[in-house]
Amino acid sequence: MITANGLGDEVTEPIRFSVTETGIASNVPRVEDDRFLTGAGCYSDDVAAPAAAWAALVRSPHAHADIVALDSADAEANPGVLGVFTIKGT
Repeated sequence: MITANGLGDEVTEPIRFSVTETGIASNVPRVEDDRFLTGAGCYSDDVAAPAAAWAALVRSPHAHADIVALDSADAEANPGVLGVFTIKGT
């Protein structure tokens, strides 16, 4: 027995949906296209939050390298740096 709704209703014909009922292969007008194509759209990166902080991650350019020393003094000396965090916790 093939059921349509899992309740035991027997299906004698396959359930068919037209293309327009599901929206597949149909033209759907997109109202946001014009503003993004003309450069007038607003992306999340365009929003400036007051007192926002940014993060930057620095990784070793050498794969599988053993880092034997790390000097973060130059990074800490930059104006506006709130903190430098390393695996050592400093």
